[in-house]
Amino acid sequence: MENRRFWFWINNIEGIGNTKLRNIFEVFEKPENVFEASAKVLRQIPVLNEMDVANICNVEKRKNIFELFEKYIDKGIKFVFPCEEMYPKRLQELYDKPGILYYRGNLPKENSVNVSIVGSRRCTEYGKSVASEIAGLLAERGANVISGLALGIDSAAHRGALKVKGKTFAILAGSAYKCYPPSNHSLYMDIINTGGAISEFSPDTSTVPGMFPLRNRIISGMSDVVIVVEAAEKSGSLITVSHALEQNRQVYAVPGRIGDGFSTGCNRLIAEGADIVVSYET
Repeated sequence: MENRRFWFWINNIEGIGNTKLRNIFEVFEKPENVFEASAKVLRQIPVLNEMDVANICNVEKRKNIFELFEKYIDKGIKFVFPCEEMYPKRLQELYDKPGILYYRGNLPKENSVNVSIVGSRRCTEYGKSVASEIAGLLAERGANVISGLALGIDSAAHRGALKVKGKTFAILAGSAYKCYPPSNHSLYMDIINTGGAISEFSPDTSTVPGMFPLRNRIISGMSDVVIVVEAAEKSGSLITVSHALEQNRQVYAVPGRIGDGFSTGCNRLIAEGADIVVSYET
């Protein structure tokens, strides 16, 4: 438990994100070593400015973070760190893996295939039907269906998995303990009752636009395969694909009609070499 307190502390220091943490751990083996380090030693780490050093060393801020740790434990809020066995193995491979994952419900089991299904919020009824059908077939075969709980394709994928009583997991841009968008609250509850909601941001965090690209790297990072259904030319789903390719994940795209704005992104992915979904059985 003591070790977890220090991992929680270092992941909740104001101004210290993943990039700075990576640099810190090139110098220090464990967060306890950072906690014990002097300001003089910390100043030797190039990425840390004076405010960072002050935030790391501030006694009152340390006390507040440890109190928050106890509060979360008492409230049953669940979180896991890269040093722990429960941390998703697929995320361990990433250079920019989250230093902490908060989750409500459960994490995906490691011995199952993880498939993310993503696409546009603005989509056609056909796109929703395809996403739901693919998710259902995958879930029936034991795959974990992963998506982002957004309106449109994401929601259809989650519902498709739930319809066959399969496992589905929502990676949220904000807090895993706050449903976003609020209109999906009923779906969110169904997901955490059978699978789980996951985020790198603390339970008290509000969702803001800049969090979505960060969220997308986790969707692809937790997956073995990424399937894109109806993505426009500038769809946020293409950010997920970009992460997936960097992470060496397999990418599939559902083709759309020529000139259909809802599928321009998918068609371009296929033209650039993405695998094509030609039937529900492949």
